[in-house]
Formats: sequence, C-alpha cells, structure tokens
Amino acid sequence: MRGFRDHDHVETVDGLVFTVVGNVHPPGRVLAYLKYRRLNGGYKRVLERYSMEDLEATLRLLSETAPQHLYRDERLGLEFSAPLTSTIKRHLKPEERLDWIISRGGDRLERMAGELASKLSGMSGVELECFGVTGSILLGIHHQLFSDLDLTVYGRDASLRVMEALKEHASKCGGDFGRFSLEDLRAIYSERGLGSDLSFKDYATVYRRLWNRGLYKGVFYSVHPVKLEVEVDESYGDRVYRRLGEAKIEATVAEAEDSIFYPGVYRVEDVQVVEGLKVEGLQEIVSFEGLYCGIASPGERLEAEGIVEKVEAKGRGWLRLVVGSRGIPGYIRPV
Repeated sequence: MRGFRDHDHVETVDGLVFTVVGNVHPPGRVLAYLKYRRLNGGYKRVLERYSMEDLEATLRLLSETAPQHLYRDERLGLEFSAPLTSTIKRHLKPEERLDWIISRGGDRLERMAGELASKLSGMSGVELECFGVTGSILLGIHHQLFSDLDLTVYGRDASLRVMEALKEHASKCGGDFGRFSLEDLRAIYSERGLGSDLSFKDYATVYRRLWNRGLYKGVFYSVHPVKLEVEVDESYGDRVYRRLGEAKIEATVAEAEDSIFYPGVYRVEDVQVVEGLKVEGLQEIVSFEGLYCGIASPGERLEAEGIVEKVEAKGRGWLRLVVGSRGIPGYIRPV
C-alpha cells in the first residue's frame, strides 16, 4: 500500500500545504514542513528559503496559529511539524501529477517536466512510471519564469540507475543539460547556503558534486530519489536516539548507496575524531541536509561536523554523526 512518501505534498482542511519529509512517520501523523497556505483564493509561500532559520519561523507560525499540526517527540525532546492524517483533505502524489502531464500536456513548464522525465527514463532504462514531479508544479502554482523542474524517482534500483545515467550522460547531451556557472552558485549560496557552516568556496565544491541538480534547457532541475515502502526497514519508534555531544571527524566512506535518499546515510570506517566528543566505533554519517546527500563514493575521505548520537534498535546499538540537526547544522565536505 502506498503511504506518505518523501516529497509528497499534503493540504489540510485549514488550507495549509506541507511537503512530506521522509517515509517514516508517527502513528496518525505525517512529518512534513509547512510551505504554503491558502490565501485569497490562491496560495502564499510561507517557507521563503530552505534554511534552518526559515524552518524555525514556520514552526513559530504554527505554534501561534495552528498548534494542532505540531508534534513533540519526547524521546528526542524536539518538536516537529506533523499534521494529523485526520486533518488532511488532499494528498498530492508526484507520480499521479506526472502521469496527468504526460497524458494531457499542460503549459510550457509542465511539458518540460514531462520531457525531462521521459529523457531520464530513456537514458537510464527506468520505466517512466517510476518518476514523479514535485515542487510547485505538483501543486499547480508554478511560475513560468521562476519555478524549477523538481522530479522524484521511486525505488532503490531505479534511483541508482538514474544517478549513473546522469553522471555519465548529463554533460554530453548537447545543449539540453548544463552545469551551474559561478554566478548561479553565488545566487544559490545567497538563497540557501548563508546559514550553513561552509564558506562559499567549500559550498560550491560540494554543490558541484550533486549529481541530481543542474540545468535543463536553462531551467534549474532536481531529481529526488525516494524509497518504496518495501525498502524502508523501520517504523516510527523502532529506534531510540540519544544525543551525546558535538564532534568533528574525518572518515573514509565504506558504503554510500543510502546516501542518495533522505536522510542520506554514509557507512564509514577509519574514523578519526578531530575535535569535540571523543568516541570510538562510530559507524555512520547521517545527513538531514539535502546538500550533503549523494556527494561521496566509497573510498573517499570526508570531514564532517555534527552531533554524535547513540542509536538503539532491535537489541543492538551503534554510534552515528548527525549533520543537519536543528540548532547545530554542521557540514560534510571532501578532504
């Protein structure tokens, strides 16, 4: 059965539109961040920038105007936006929206989204049914000049095939696919990166490693891998997390397939603590910041800063370094 997946959108009965985060949700709720609200017959964007500061602002807004959409996880001592499923009047699914576009056409930007998905399908051999379109096009409130082409691809195997195809072919497809200029990167850093712990130089280095973002016929595009329900190996509450302290580490990537999903998980080895909490046996770097998902391959050496957590699940425990926590964003960069 299809549940609430990463990058779906949901609209509540009180006219709030949330973007779903991840595939694992508390019972009766959906973890999601507030992005739009219905106003005067249309939609007004609430989350102006993809930054921790702006995310915190949406939580304050909900606390003041719609606290029923907030959920406090007592295990973590943190509060998230997570609307009740009973308050959801529309569940917008990217694959259904793309199917509508493919079958009926649409405006220029919608047709470009369908064209991009079809091209990626042909390049990778992944069936078109495995793709979807998210972002403002999913909601049907996109702007012809300013909106992006945001796609989803469903399933581990399909996602890995699309990744390899883009890495191999994106720079060779004539004038269709393009790379970001220095000016583009400065604009992206100004919009999204100023709240990070990276300088512009390091931010640009990391951003250029992102296989799933680029330009298609001059329009910004992104491709977001999403796991299928059968590929998710946990339910909400299965794992207990305990924060131990901050640390900066260097580590070698041992396995990176799960790093392309959200959250991105790198299995690591040869870990050296550079600063902060001295721990041994750290096994993972986990990123809740999309910038650091899928940027490194096995054998590469990374520097990362974040929160060390002890994870306990099904009778076993391990340590991980979490990047992208509220209040302590941290970073990952190649050494």
